[in-house]
Amino acid sequence: MTGKFLLLVFVFLFPLCSLAAQSEAPASPPVDTTPEPYAPDEFPYGIRALRRAEIITLGLFPFAYFFSSFAYDTGRYAMHGFNSSYAPGPFASAERVSRSESDTRNVILISISLSALLAAVDFFIELDEPEKTR
Repeated sequence: MTGKFLLLVFVFLFPLCSLAAQSEAPASPPVDTTPEPYAPDEFPYGIRALRRAEIITLGLFPFAYFFSSFAYDTGRYAMHGFNSSYAPGPFASAERVSRSESDTRNVILISISLSALLAAVDFFIELDEPEKTR
């Protein structure tokens, strides 16, 4: 009998305790958590130009890799006497000769160099131009 009584008390009192834990907190003034935009003079102009160069480098890499890969494969195709086994990209035959590890490394290095070079050119152009208000 005592076990049934304790079970009933537990079944009826446990939901009340959990409801009390989920009740709303007393109202407080809302806190604005929206971040403030950066002020124009918060970062030096050179640092912003450097950040722009970084973004351009990372953004150009996939395109530079694609074009470098195609150019490298086309050059390899020409150096092997236009043999269809060395045809670049979508023109390759089923018996295509794949690139070696050193060829792949060269393509990646060319891509990195090309994207960094274009970002450096943009960086110096950006530093040379007077800052425009946005």
